[in-house]
Amino acid sequence: NGEYQGAVWPFLKRFQSGVNRVAFGPDGKLYVGGCQRTWASIAPKEAAIERISFTGKTPFEVRTVNVTKDGFDLTFTAPVDPQTAGDPKSYDALQYGYIYHEKYGSPEIDHEGKKDSATAIDVTGAIVSKDNLKVSLKLKGWKTGYVTMVRGLDVRSAKGEKLVNDTFWYTLNQLPKGE
Repeated sequence: NGEYQGAVWPFLKRFQSGVNRVAFGPDGKLYVGGCQRTWASIAPKEAAIERISFTGKTPFEVRTVNVTKDGFDLTFTAPVDPQTAGDPKSYDALQYGYIYHEKYGSPEIDHEGKKDSATAIDVTGAIVSKDNLKVSLKLKGWKTGYVTMVRGLDVRSAKGEKLVNDTFWYTLNQLPKGE
């Protein structure tokens, strides 16, 4: 509906310092830099620059997330195990928002406005596509204007692999119209 929104999830982990800059070099590798003084981190070093090389092996991940009127369509990088990916109990979801005010930062708030809290969202369905690359999640009790966190802790690939990054966060400003 012309409104910016979308999903984010962890990209890479275990950097030597707090990350605040990334760039691809002319060699096609990803360079990551940062320091503790500019970005809070529990990383071991005060400052670091690291080079990331693609191994050529695509990890089992959620490739894309698209919002629907009643949930999300998830596309995976490899076929899913229909039994685990098709079980709504393999997923959990919650929503939280922020207080917009002149001060920097905000606690997370639930649907009732309670600080440092989130609202649990019911995952009522998980429908696996015929090619096993897509799952349509059905959600109940969610609202626009909140961040929706979805975890697929028990989802496995057809080969039995766990998701490398099992959680994504979606800024839900609007639901699609006319679906």
